[in-house]
Amino acid sequence: MADNISVKRPKELQESIDRTKASYYRNIEKAPAKKGWNSTFGVPIDGLNELTRAYNMKMRTFNQICINEGYPQILNEETVVDPVA
Repeated sequence: MADNISVKRPKELQESIDRTKASYYRNIEKAPAKKGWNSTFGVPIDGLNELTRAYNMKMRTFNQICINEGYPQILNEETVVDPVA
């Protein structure tokens, strides 16, 4: 992975990542803590948990695209530690 640090992501991919982040930040500012229902229009209102889950899924997908194409990752990979028996 260290060899790919000098390789930059394509402009289109980076713009998609930036748009996803900006959209998430805007949405969490006005989102309720819990999922709700808009009785006027009859549509569900996503809460923070749903928005965060969707954001994480999109960012993991972007990260996998970066890995598959040989670009630097956008997420820090956490080291998995096995529990002590």
